Amino acid sequence: MARGAISAAAAHGIAVALAAVALGLAALIGWQVAALVGAYLALNAAYSLGLKHVAVVDVNYSVKSYSIQYKDSTELGYDGGNIHPNYNGWIQNLDKGIRAQLSTL
Repeated sequence: MARGAISAAAAHGIAVALAAVALGLAALIGWQVAALVGAYLALNAAYSLGLKHVAVVDVNYSVKSYSIQYKDSTELGYDGGNIHPNYNGWIQNLDKGIRAQLSTL
C-alpha cells in the first residue's frame, strides 16, 4: 500500500474483512475475548481517524498542594504560547478529577 500497489478503497475493504475475521475468531474463544478485540479495533480506528491529540503533563504534589504543568504534546499545535483550544478544558477536567479524589481522603 505504501507504494500504491492497491487503492485506498481496496485497503479499506481488506481492513474491514480482517476485522470481521478477527472478531469471528475471537468469538469462538469467548465473548470476553470478542469484546476485547472489538474494543481494540474501535480504539485503533478512532486513532486512525483523528484521535491523535496527546498532552503530557507533570502532576507535582506535596502534602499541602499539587500543580499540573505542561511537558509535551502531539497534534496540539503548541507554539510556545498557543495550544489547541481544548487543552485548557482537558486540564480543568484533570484538576476536577484530582480534587474529587482528594476530597475522599
